[in-house]
Amino acid sequence: MHPNFRNKGVAKTLSELVINDAKQKGIKIVIIRTYKNNLPSIQLAKKLGFNKIKKDLIEYYHLSNLNKKNLIVYYKKI
Repeated sequence: MHPNFRNKGVAKTLSELVINDAKQKGIKIVIIRTYKNNLPSIQLAKKLGFNKIKKDLIEYYHLSNLNKKNLIVYYKKI
């Protein structure tokens, strides 16, 4: 997000729209991956009710390609 648009609720609003659209389409889980040093993204994920994905869930959902060294993966059941 460009610095001029941070802390105005844009990312939160867009994220909520995407989550609601996914829910209407019958999607059961939403995945967010972000860099470990991207604190605004991590804070937003937590604010939206996402949980840090555990290693066993990464394997269960076949997300091993998302588990890179500098990435964190969050999920939310919807």
